[in-house]
Amino acid sequence: MLASYIHPSNSSKSQKSVLLGKYGSIVEMKKNNKVEKPVMSLNDLSSHICQHIVGMNPKTVCEYIPRENKKPVEEKRFDEEDIFNEDGSSEAAVQMQVEVEEDKLLNQEFLLDTTMTVGELVSINGVEILQFRRFACGEEVEGEAKAEQ
Repeated sequence: MLASYIHPSNSSKSQKSVLLGKYGSIVEMKKNNKVEKPVMSLNDLSSHICQHIVGMNPKTVCEYIPRENKKPVEEKRFDEEDIFNEDGSSEAAVQMQVEVEEDKLLNQEFLLDTTMTVGELVSINGVEILQFRRFACGEEVEGEAKAEQ
């Protein structure tokens, strides 16, 4: 299934064919038959996932690992070649690690219900997110800039 969302979306239901907005997302999802009674309809779920992608701007889908199965984050020892602040602290390197983790869609807190992650939401609804694309009006698409030159 493909789902899409444009933000801001047209509030008038009578003009469904015209979608004007600055940001948008397209998501490819697959329904698993393992869950008999999903929490929400596939249409609602797909719309909410697309909204989340526009709002939170993840970079990758990643593999979903339930919270109870996650290993605690080990404190990393930094070598001289690692990134350090001017004062010699390693906060910059730790911040980079946190930012990388926040770029993973399934590990992000769900925008519309922060008590769960996106991974938990799709899991309880028996859906798998295969891929997605977030876009903004006026952005250059990779490869197009080189082709025009």
